[in-house]
Amino acid sequence: MLAGALSLLAHLAILLPVMLARHGPPPVWPVSDPPPVVVTLFRPPTPPPPRPEPARGEASDQPPSAGPPAPVVAAP
Repeated sequence: MLAGALSLLAHLAILLPVMLARHGPPPVWPVSDPPPVVVTLFRPPTPPPPRPEPARGEASDQPPSAGPPAPVVAAP
């Protein structure tokens, strides 16, 4: 693991100055003047809308709530 970390640091020490010389430093915007485009990488999911309650006497697509299971009686 130490060898990998040293290798990464060596690559950065060599490549970072080359990349900065080629492209320049990254742009810095003042807080009062943000960049014109802001990209949102994650949008939290929205919950589904609530389902309307069925009126009395109408059938519901939900199965009826089952109570405790009936005891099984063995035939004599």
